[in-house]
Amino acid sequence: MKPKSGKLNADGKVLVARVLVGRMVGDADLLSNTRHRTVESLARSIPYMVQAQAYGDGYDLTHDLQVAMGALNTLQDKADASGKGMPGSSIKPEEFNSLLQTFKNLPGMETTSHEILVNERARALLEVLIRRPGTNQMASVFREYAKNAKRYPEGQKQLMAGDNKTPSEVFRHTIQAVIDKEAREEARAAEEKARKEAKQAQGQTGGLALSMQASSGRTFSDLIKGRRS
Repeated sequence: MKPKSGKLNADGKVLVARVLVGRMVGDADLLSNTRHRTVESLARSIPYMVQAQAYGDGYDLTHDLQVAMGALNTLQDKADASGKGMPGSSIKPEEFNSLLQTFKNLPGMETTSHEILVNERARALLEVLIRRPGTNQMASVFREYAKNAKRYPEGQKQLMAGDNKTPSEVFRHTIQAVIDKEAREEARAAEEKARKEAKQAQGQTGGLALSMQASSGRTFSDLIKGRRS
């Protein structure tokens, strides 16, 4: 910490970032093998992941993030060894799929599949880590995830029948939509459907109020007051 300003210096910021991410992933070896840029970006995103967890176990990304971080470290180590470097945010879908082939050729993978190949959420997180490596870029993705988790708590029905989403759907419509065109279009369609149904429900409520007023000669407000009394 800088003595005069009271602000953290560079070393202090690195320590805080590693503490935040370390508490989430709970794996010292995984954390120590992760590049600082990734840790720094994740440190800004972790609070949103924790917020999302409060709305149901289905929103917990801990294990999926561990798998994604481990896979990213493997890819970066191999890229460094080859001298080619890792693809960045402009990576194309076919390039990402080509990277995934790496995990089919790892030692010990002859009779089993690496989890990154079978865990859809971890695979989506890996692609987000590659495509949205910047601190603000990554945080914006998980901020939206936390916002939608709050909107759709696990196991809690919404007032509007068409406005219900499971944690899996929220993940697909927020995180996976960042890197998947089909998921993005699906999310837009779902939002449009929810808006239309909400508008229709409001119209039905307004019609009911007018009908009650006409039949009684009293305003809807008067009817409500009378019911309370």
